Amino acid sequence: MTNKVFQTVISCCIALVCCSLSWAQSNVTTKTGSTVRGKITSMTADNITVETRNGNREVSIGDIRNIRLDGEPSWLSSAKTRFNESRYETCYESLTGSQLEDPVEYIAQEVEYYKSMAAANIALAGGQVSSKEAGTLLLKFVQQYPSAYGHYRAVEKFADLAADTGAFNKANEYYEKLLASSSTEIQSRATVKLGRSKLYGGESAEAERLFSGIVDGEVSNEMKLEATCFLVQAMAFNNKADEGIKMIEELIDRENSDQTTIFARAYIALGCCHMQKQDWKAARIAFMHTQLLYQTERDAYTEALYRLNKVAQQLQDTERSARTRQLLKSRFPNSYWTSTL
Repeated sequence: MTNKVFQTVISCCIALVCCSLSWAQSNVTTKTGSTVRGKITSMTADNITVETRNGNREVSIGDIRNIRLDGEPSWLSSAKTRFNESRYETCYESLTGSQLEDPVEYIAQEVEYYKSMAAANIALAGGQVSSKEAGTLLLKFVQQYPSAYGHYRAVEKFADLAADTGAFNKANEYYEKLLASSSTEIQSRATVKLGRSKLYGGESAEAERLFSGIVDGEVSNEMKLEATCFLVQAMAFNNKADEGIKMIEELIDRENSDQTTIFARAYIALGCCHMQKQDWKAARIAFMHTQLLYQTERDAYTEALYRLNKVAQQLQDTERSARTRQLLKSRFPNSYWTSTL
């Protein structure tokens, strides 16, 4: 092989390697397990565009599981892993104590996104970050990065914080913003949460309408079951307890009790129907199902304690009333249910 030919071969190999490296920039992992590799050229709250070797690929936010950005520091990757493992305190501490040397836009917004989301999850669990602190971080992110792929998730989490503290009008405002998303999954989940916020805010008729729309719509079975539980609870508040009892008992008999989130909610709904009929003992049994069997379902568990407290007062069960009050105050001091005792 002549020197000229040899040099040509080497040059081609180098070009191929460089070309390969130029495309191995960011990895976008989808919920189906596939990975889109390339350069992120644009990002909106609804989708991101990735320039790949085979042309541009547009990925909807509803399909994204995870993103690994080109140049992402190792400490950020580790923090994201901790977040995905629900180790929110460790994630938050890591991101709070780290700084970017060269704050590239997409990497900077990833830092702020995971820091604010971790803070919100800590606050919702009654941890060392207050709801006010977490809400401030989330609003900063939402306002600073309106085109971030995590924009709608941050808006939803802010609304969750507002609802958790009883600020239902503010929660409604932000849940309604999610209805503008192009993702039907986000829209449906927002509708359920908006209905729940309206239910607890005293708008039970509107809540029933929203839940009915989800139950009759084209949504996942899990979302339909969750909406059914809240629909029955709204029906109880709208003087339809008998109809609600029939509907929720059919769900309990039909579904697998391993669905802890659904069954924790189902017994709340059943208890509310019995409360509306002033069948206090039956209500107590229903709420105790959630209290005793589904303690890991924080939202349902705290509501069950609150409603058990009210039922105990009706039954003049001072011991149970005191015990449920103490549990709420000691374990969930920042919960809306605690504030309404």
